[in-house]
Amino acid sequence: MSSFNNNTNNRTTIPTVIATGRSSFRPATAGNRLSVDQLVEKLSTKYRELEERTKELEKERTRRGDPWERETIGRNPEQSRWIRQFYKEYCVMHNMPGWIVTSSLDKSQVNQDIRDYIIRKLAVKIIGVNAEMTDTDNKNICIRIRNNYENHRRNYKKKTEMAADELFNLQNRHNMRQRLTQKYRKRRRNFWTCKDQFVPSFGPEGECLTFLNKGYMSEEEVYSTDIHGNASAFKKLVPKWRSEKLNSFYKELDNAQARNRPNTCLPRTSETVDTSPSRQELLSLPAWGVNSEIYNN
Repeated sequence: MSSFNNNTNNRTTIPTVIATGRSSFRPATAGNRLSVDQLVEKLSTKYRELEERTKELEKERTRRGDPWERETIGRNPEQSRWIRQFYKEYCVMHNMPGWIVTSSLDKSQVNQDIRDYIIRKLAVKIIGVNAEMTDTDNKNICIRIRNNYENHRRNYKKKTEMAADELFNLQNRHNMRQRLTQKYRKRRRNFWTCKDQFVPSFGPEGECLTFLNKGYMSEEEVYSTDIHGNASAFKKLVPKWRSEKLNSFYKELDNAQARNRPNTCLPRTSETVDTSPSRQELLSLPAWGVNSEIYNN
């Protein structure tokens, strides 16, 4: 009887496993939480697996002669922003321009160091949010890092294939957009700082905010340069559709900045240009900001 009881007590019961096609959820505990080093190693392994799969697809494409479409993933703006941020951090820390786009992502030690740095920093971020990442998360991170590298490589190739004048025009357009963005941010800041000065003079707050839009502001191109090739004066391209009151509104916003601190802006000249949004859009804008000739035509 004693022998029967001992055998019964030592017997292990194995529960029946039913396949459901779903993974069970494991709550985050000290026992199953991955360390930073473990998560980095896991990401690196997934990255290597993805690279092997990519090579297989390329070989298959070459053998069959069929076009190969890159695998797409869903959008994750926050994760993409982290990748760009950590990429810039590494470049600043090591005083380097960035990816070695003339070499592959795997054959260049510099590219591998950048990739590993981004993975390590992302691992710290993700551990602070989730206990562990899914295989899909690991895969998406590796794809997004490669996409960042590919974007830089395409831009480099595009610039190197351009003629000198085309490259100059491209850089000039980029600089114009940068100046317009800077102007837009300063004007919004000045408006909220001195809002009481503008709202009664020009119109209701909502109408003023309508015109605090980059699409309605003047672009500025280089008018003259110094002996070193740096800009010494700019030319404002003022849209013809804007009213004098709207031009005064923008001028007062710029003067508000000058009153707060010394004006260090370079000289500006103005030129009226015949560019405008669609007529339907113009008619929807507050009337005080639109040239009266628009309504007469």
